[in-house]
Amino acid sequence: MRSVIIFFSNSGITEKLAKRIRKDTDSDIIKVLPENEYGGYVVSIVKMIKEKITKNTTRFINDIPDLSEKDTVFVGYPIWGGGVPQILLDYLSECDLSGKQIIPFSTAGASSIKGSLKKLKEVCKGGKIKYPFSVTKKNRGNYESWINKIRSAG
Repeated sequence: MRSVIIFFSNSGITEKLAKRIRKDTDSDIIKVLPENEYGGYVVSIVKMIKEKITKNTTRFINDIPDLSEKDTVFVGYPIWGGGVPQILLDYLSECDLSGKQIIPFSTAGASSIKGSLKKLKEVCKGGKIKYPFSVTKKNRGNYESWINKIRSAG
């Protein structure tokens, strides 16, 4: 598997999971960085709501990667407002994900990844969403089972 992990993390929780996946899959890793930091939990929620209303999203400062040598793209994010943070959607929309296996993973207080997959599918044009995985405060998920399923699928 030739893979890369593309993720956004504000508090560091999603980043910890991304680094664990990196270790277990020997993937390259890209953290999507905002031009202006979101801040703490309450400040980031207020900023996210303003972005939805004004359609003026915080820009990312990363370059868009050449993914032509990759067949799998892990996509990681915290669930914000029931979905994928817009900054990550904006970044992914500029990536060529055609023909890629897209493996989403999320972290959240209570929300499942299921509600975010429709929007992710819209943005990851030409890619195929497989093996979504989420970790919440109530449900830590079975990481070992999930990662082993991905490894065995090759």
